Amino acid sequence: MCMGACDDDEMFPEMDHFSGSWIQNRTTGPRVFLNEGIGMILDPQAVSIQCLYPLDAGTIGRSNGGCGPNKDDGFDPSHRDWRMIMWLYWRKITKFGYRKKWEDIPCSKFFNDDDMPPPNEMPPPMLMDHNNTWMSSMMLEVKYWEAQMGHVICYDDYPNVTNYSGDGMLLYLGPEPWVPSEWDECVEETLKITKQYPKCRGIWNEVVMEKPDDLSAVVQAIFYINPQNREQAYWESERLGHKPVLALDPFDLEHLFQCPPEEIGGASIYSVEA
Repeated sequence: MCMGACDDDEMFPEMDHFSGSWIQNRTTGPRVFLNEGIGMILDPQAVSIQCLYPLDAGTIGRSNGGCGPNKDDGFDPSHRDWRMIMWLYWRKITKFGYRKKWEDIPCSKFFNDDDMPPPNEMPPPMLMDHNNTWMSSMMLEVKYWEAQMGHVICYDDYPNVTNYSGDGMLLYLGPEPWVPSEWDECVEETLKITKQYPKCRGIWNEVVMEKPDDLSAVVQAIFYINPQNREQAYWESERLGHKPVLALDPFDLEHLFQCPPEEIGGASIYSVEA
């Protein structure tokens, strides 16, 4: 999906890659799409795939052309936030006493003054590696502050992340990508996660590609979802060499893309199955 122009160098001038998603109507459905903006359909034979991820992996902020660890994962203890470190010491002493050992403090009580929210209101978990290891976003924050402090500050008593029943966004935060030869394994991971967290709407994947010199050479068509973005789609189509424009109806799971009604007198004459 493109929120501005689809190769907007002004927004990310240093980018040497760009990311898309694989989609399939009977598995991913339209969940990989935002409700605004436009998108491109790419020729898989023309793009150079570098790596992929089963979830949103924040590839804009990753090193090695989107296929390395996050550039700033906040775990570098050499960049210490002394104000926050002093707050942690103050919090521990005033709430649990000077003699209380850090490892005996429950994280939920250390960071939360109120009772824990129900599972459906908990922040979504994060996938940390290729082995289906999940971590709650609360514990991820704890790990950050432990790196700052240089020692354990509490023990994990948060609800089991596998019991998450909300509809939030799921992210992959691990350092290692899936390489192109692991395509089937990565797809299977996405489908497994979809079944594991059926209520989550924020489950999409990222396919990282080398940024082409000529974007029009790899684009097969432009599509839009919201009719308010139709004009933008036609503008992008013309800019990229008059590419076909398709409409996506997120409520039609039989077909992903359809010919826009305005081009055929108000009625679709053909559609494209994925």
